[in-house]
Amino acid sequence: MKDYASYSYWLETAGDLTPRPPLDGSIDCDVAILGAGYTGLWTAYYLLRARPGLRVVLLEKEIAGFGASGRNGGWCSSKLNIGLDVLAERHGPEAARAVQRAMYESVDEIGRVCAAERIDADTTKLRRRHRYHPGRRPAVRRARARAARQSGRHTIANHSRH
Repeated sequence: MKDYASYSYWLETAGDLTPRPPLDGSIDCDVAILGAGYTGLWTAYYLLRARPGLRVVLLEKEIAGFGASGRNGGWCSSKLNIGLDVLAERHGPEAARAVQRAMYESVDEIGRVCAAERIDADTTKLRRRHRYHPGRRPAVRRARARAARQSGRHTIANHSRH
């Protein structure tokens, strides 16, 4: 079995990472979702919130969160990879404002779901509505520093100014 915990700090601290058994044949469901990263998990979550009786199946080649979702920096942001001025030029100012509002709302929704579902994501909301950042607890900082030393990186960016 792969040493999944060695891939990231998040997987290292996730607990039991034993892969689920593979399907041994066909399965009946209402919705099949390929991939158990953020997109797949959020899709399943909202489908089941809207229709609890739905038969939803998540199919993942590895383990939930193994891909990019499990190896990101642990933060979410309302920033885009394109300037609002460029969006306004291409699609109009109202569309640009709507996209920015949606980005703010998505960050707020993550905080709301964590609170409602009692998920201890150890988040800190920065700059009013712009982003959540992983915890500031000393244990988290020490674990990050240890992981950086073990991977050969000797410094970690200080995110406290973001």
